[in-house]
Amino acid sequence: MMGTDDSTRGIAAERWDELREFRATHPPKHISVAGVGWDYLATGAGEEALLLLPGGAMVAEAGFTRIPAFEDRYQVIAPDYPPVSTAAQLLDGLAGVLDAEGVRAAHVLGPSYGGLVAQCFVRRHPERVRTLILANTVVPPRRLLWPAKIFLALLPFVPPGWLRAQRERTLARAFSGVPSVPLEDQVFWRDYQHGLISHLTKAELLAMYLLGIDLMKSFRFAPDDLASWPGRVLILESDEDLLRPKQRAELRRCYPQAQVHTFHGAGHTPWMSHKVEYLSVIKQFLDQQ
Repeated sequence: MMGTDDSTRGIAAERWDELREFRATHPPKHISVAGVGWDYLATGAGEEALLLLPGGAMVAEAGFTRIPAFEDRYQVIAPDYPPVSTAAQLLDGLAGVLDAEGVRAAHVLGPSYGGLVAQCFVRRHPERVRTLILANTVVPPRRLLWPAKIFLALLPFVPPGWLRAQRERTLARAFSGVPSVPLEDQVFWRDYQHGLISHLTKAELLAMYLLGIDLMKSFRFAPDDLASWPGRVLILESDEDLLRPKQRAELRRCYPQAQVHTFHGAGHTPWMSHKVEYLSVIKQFLDQQ
């Protein structure tokens, strides 16, 4: 398998076993919010809730290596993103999922693309967010709106196979080339994400792009946005991220009240390359009053 030794083969096999066990013990729930079907995981027995938003994989179970770490202390709610194309549908749907689980306000953890969603959610529903954890993410770049709109205009002429391949390449960049992540771990995630993407229809891919644009244009992102919101913010960043230093600085500028933790040599996915440190920092932040 790509020339790897027995020890790294074991990592991939162990990860698939871990995923199968997670699926067996974490059956999804299904609800409808304003006519949109939502699938999500609800687990754990804590008095406080943690809303764990997925990143670019767009599905809750992609957090299977992290969700169990919080189950002993928190009611963990992890949704799939349905194929909606507007920010309002997505963000109000998330509030509907919290309603279904009887949660008034939750701690919100958003890695990468989930960080974009988290920033928009706290602006549309600030009363539903207790604390905000933004991991390896950026302030939505409004300057990209026009190029994105041009791309959308061309989408009807783009083969769906090309769109799937492009999405796979984009997601693979998040964990490829990080020395601290074993090659077979990277192979597992590439294979897993290929399985997610390979069945997507062109309509679903189009909805993803439309949603990203609507999230960017629907809100302003400035240091005083959350002046009246009483919650706390934690920013997790990496010094060797695929995100540029300027992008990381802009996120910190937008949240001057935030605590910041920087991972070293962790790449875009410290939850994979520096898992123990990643979970420890988040838990310490959540334990603060």
